[in-house]
Amino acid sequence: MNLPLAKHIYDAFLAGGWSLFWNDKTLFWSPKPTVRVERMPNGGRRLHSMEGPACVNEIENLYFIHGVLVPAYAVVRPEWITLDEIKSESNEEVRRTLIEQFGWERFLQESKATIAHRQFNQRDRQWEELYRLDDGTQRVLLSDPSTGRRYALGVPSEIANCADAQAWLSHGLDRRAVHRS
Repeated sequence: MNLPLAKHIYDAFLAGGWSLFWNDKTLFWSPKPTVRVERMPNGGRRLHSMEGPACVNEIENLYFIHGVLVPAYAVVRPEWITLDEIKSESNEEVRRTLIEQFGWERFLQESKATIAHRQFNQRDRQWEELYRLDDGTQRVLLSDPSTGRRYALGVPSEIANCADAQAWLSHGLDRRAVHRS
């Protein structure tokens, strides 16, 4: 290592340098990011901020809601979230978070969702609902019993009830085919 550069690297680190790169002539560094976190009941932490970026740095500010990376406007301008964006989002956690920001009732109303089936899940002690949306797709609305988070998970249009939706989500199977074999 170039000893004259070592003092500059050390000084940059002490000044808050987090990411350090150098060559024979130049030292490049960026400061440590500022992070906002929320404490979890189990003592853990996750990135979260409803006021701005949860990770502020010189490269890119990152926005997190309860540990889920979302577009900046989902935090600072949630009214910019669109139904089309929610429907096209492939990541279930991001979709769930966008729907929460958009509003569950508004999501169901604007997507012209109609209940195709509703049942009480005895094991998890909560209601599950199968909705048909205006675009012909179906989503089963259920809650994760361990987190309490609500999800609107896509299922094939030929599924007729919540139990079949659960079987398809859990195993990719048609429950009726499993019982026939």
